[in-house]
Amino acid sequence: MKHLNVLEDVLIAGGISVSLPMIETILGIIILSVQVILIFYKLGCRIYKAIKNKKPEEVEDALNDAKGELENLKGKQDGKD
Repeated sequence: MKHLNVLEDVLIAGGISVSLPMIETILGIIILSVQVILIFYKLGCRIYKAIKNKKPEEVEDALNDAKGELENLKGKQDGKD
């Protein structure tokens, strides 16, 4: 699986390096657009996997911790004013 990721990254870098000099032609624009779409697709897949692998309890605990920190910051800010 790691080899596939490396291959995809090499193809993306190669496609971008080929399309940038040809940016004035329609083929360069198409290749660059496909590369950008592929990058966003990979990013979306990584975000989806990260969200999918989270357990609801962990998310709730993290949210409660963040709320507590926010309340502490509000208290500190009110104390300064």
